[in-house]
Amino acid sequence: MTEMWDEQLMWSKYHIAVSKRLVENFSNYEEKRFLIAIINELATTATHVINAFLIYTKIKYNVYLSNKANERLETLKKQIKKNTLTEQDYNTLIQIIELKRTQKKSPIQYQKNEKILLLKNEKYIFVSIETLKNLTEKLEKIIKNFPN
Repeated sequence: MTEMWDEQLMWSKYHIAVSKRLVENFSNYEEKRFLIAIINELATTATHVINAFLIYTKIKYNVYLSNKANERLETLKKQIKKNTLTEQDYNTLIQIIELKRTQKKSPIQYQKNEKILLLKNEKYIFVSIETLKNLTEKLEKIIKNFPN
């Protein structure tokens, strides 16, 4: 966390570009690994965006940052959301992190057409390419609206 926020933002821009290319090329390949790759890239992007917000807020508002991931998310929720993030942007970031956790823990990852089936808490959830495309667009908007 000693890196500057702009470096985290730069990495988030790189990963969102990769995610956009994967979404655009999905129709050419339509494989499960493409959907999983998009989820991975979105999660990496969200992590970099969260780190950028945390570092930016630490520098600008002198907010204490823990080394523990769960405590940093709590800091994001309590301190940063009120200063720099909208509720919708915060929810988008958390939704992406939760999607990655679900995908990682899911014993079942089955693709049918443009959807992937995951198992979360003994319930099946479907994630479509359209959902991933919407998350990519929302995440790109969050990056573009990052405070300077």
